[in-house]
Amino acid sequence: MAAVDAAAFIPHEQAVRAQLRDADGDHLLLHHPYTSRGHHGVEALLAALQRHPNDVRFVAGHVTLSAHGPQIAPTAVVFQDGATRFAVLPWIAPPDAEREAIAAPAAEHAATHDPLSEYWSRVQAALGDLLVVGLQRADSRTSQRWQELARFGGALGFGRSLAAIEALSAALERKTHTLQWEGASVVPHVLALARICLLIGDALVESGDS
Repeated sequence: MAAVDAAAFIPHEQAVRAQLRDADGDHLLLHHPYTSRGHHGVEALLAALQRHPNDVRFVAGHVTLSAHGPQIAPTAVVFQDGATRFAVLPWIAPPDAEREAIAAPAAEHAATHDPLSEYWSRVQAALGDLLVVGLQRADSRTSQRWQELARFGGALGFGRSLAAIEALSAALERKTHTLQWEGASVVPHVLALARICLLIGDALVESGDS
């Protein structure tokens, strides 16, 4: 993506709509619905699109063909801020997401918003919740959460480290359509992901100390 030509909240649709444009001038319609539970993400997405129209770089989501042409329902939108990037995840954005998205290009003395460390923090949080709930009790919302993490990781350009997340996401998706699901087959992916999170967590701490 190269820019946003228009971004607005459409009252009669109760959704955020934006025209995305790539470097070749081709357009893609972005459409994200308003929900009371996810209103923080809607506000953050609209604020970022309107305040940083020339900084959109990647959009991950579900692409369909609408009456207006190709349309994407975003799960993650990545913006460029100089040498760094920041992201808005509209479905799982925290209450302060709008403030973070607006303040991303802050003064040089402000803390840098790092989408890579934020992404792995979200993975660790999701993994912790999954371990608390248990694999057998994971539901469709859990599956959707991991699908979004897999898509966003792909948008950030992760390679082999994303394999465990993609495998876990696929397994949880199958669970939602299977009456008798064997969670034991997923345990190796969970353990592998826990090891990856531990290694990345240690690396982030070391980079922060240096």
